Amino acid sequence: MSADTEAVRRAALDYLEGFCEGDSTRHIRSIMPEVYKYGYMWLPAQNRYNGSQMTWQGFKQYVERFNAAAAVRRATVSVSSATPPAPAP
Repeated sequence: MSADTEAVRRAALDYLEGFCEGDSTRHIRSIMPEVYKYGYMWLPAQNRYNGSQMTWQGFKQYVERFNAAAAVRRATVSVSSATPPAPAP
């Protein structure tokens, strides 16, 4: 694998895994601060998508909120799926 191919692979993994893991150090490595991310959000009341542009700081804050909410969901599933103790005889 060439050095350029490896650099692109590493940047892509830092972007994707940084998002999934909420690791801003990986974003710092893979995303230039001048970036403007464009994303879409579904608006059910209007039955359509709405596009919006995000700065690097906005992107970082979104990832932090997304991962905080995911941590709560994981904790809830973990607690709700735990097997209750057997009743005492």
